[in-house]
Amino acid sequence: MIYKKYSLVLIIAIDFYFGDVFGNIILIGQEGVMDIINSKNEGDYVNEAKMITMPGCFKISTVLQCGSTTIDFVNKKKIFAEIFLNYNDRVDENSKINKMIKITFGEKYITLSPKETYKNYSYDENGINLLQQSIRMLNNKVLFNVIKIYESNHSNNRTLAHSTVYDNTIKVQLYMIEKHPLWKYVKEEIVNINISTRNNITITDFINNSTTYKKNVALTLEEARRIMDDRTFKYAFLLLVYIYMTLKIDREAVIDWELFKKVFKQLSTAQIYPKESYDICYDLRLDFLTLHEDIISGQYEKTIKGFMMKYSKLFLTSREISDLARTHKLPQNVLNKVFQEFPKPHEKDVISYNFETIPNQLDDIKKKLEIIFRLITTEYKNFFDLTSFRIENNQLTLRP
Repeated sequence: MIYKKYSLVLIIAIDFYFGDVFGNIILIGQEGVMDIINSKNEGDYVNEAKMITMPGCFKISTVLQCGSTTIDFVNKKKIFAEIFLNYNDRVDENSKINKMIKITFGEKYITLSPKETYKNYSYDENGINLLQQSIRMLNNKVLFNVIKIYESNHSNNRTLAHSTVYDNTIKVQLYMIEKHPLWKYVKEEIVNINISTRNNITITDFINNSTTYKKNVALTLEEARRIMDDRTFKYAFLLLVYIYMTLKIDREAVIDWELFKKVFKQLSTAQIYPKESYDICYDLRLDFLTLHEDIISGQYEKTIKGFMMKYSKLFLTSREISDLARTHKLPQNVLNKVFQEFPKPHEKDVISYNFETIPNQLDDIKKKLEIIFRLITTEYKNFFDLTSFRIENNQLTLRP
């Protein structure tokens, strides 16, 4: 079972469900199929579904072609759905359609209608499993897996791994995101997506209502991971800035290097992915080792400044990076861009930390540095050695 004592589930340990699987993500909107997310073909497999028009006695219908099988989606319930579809079937332009499947999302049931027969399936986990098995029996080359189905947008206070998500692997990942120590601090972060009718979409809204925004769940989870990493990199940059400014005023200033190494180790452990931007690799784990060695040797001032400048570039445009390279110092607009309103005050704090404004007096800088230490310690207290854990059957357990 999941290790409950720390309620820590490290999402780095599991790759996305679709990472090594070739097929399609079918997004069903209220008017029917609204998008097909194709993956590349590999080898001799043909697995890209496509929409085709079928002539009829009274009207032309648009259906989904999977090799020699077609699937007609009828959305009477006006639901949103994400479906993973994979098949192994050779087909060319002259091949005939020999299997037709009609799936109707009705008010009470999902109806499967191959040829002249039909069967109803309930909107619950058991019904969805039976539907998937029945389609597999109709054509064993087709893998049809329902990821999620929902009727209208979910509120932000609903759990991510809710009852309208039917894929167990995706449920595990949603659960892991929600139990991640940083989730409470990032769940209201705004996602930058091009939706003309909606502004200020939070990452919680984006995940819960992914199909509404024409995105698959895996992509929204990737966005959540990116937001968490951005927060971690920002804290690393913030810490380096205030350590450097302390040393700039007083090279002999007393700094709690053990605490510095502790919180930087927490940040490096929390990092999900290394990041590359403008041909610069950002990996807190590697950088922590360098910092650790230089602090021990006492040659840390130049290293601190080097990493401070490096991590500032992670949040800048190419032009801003060029200006930074020319001046070799952080202008106020860079600090404003990265730290204004970051982070939002914790529950016990009532005013903004105003980290973008660096005080002129050493004592005042040290006071803010103490706050930075406290914030990182609070947010990242549950991060520790990844090697203590293992994944078995989609569950995180402590190694014996």
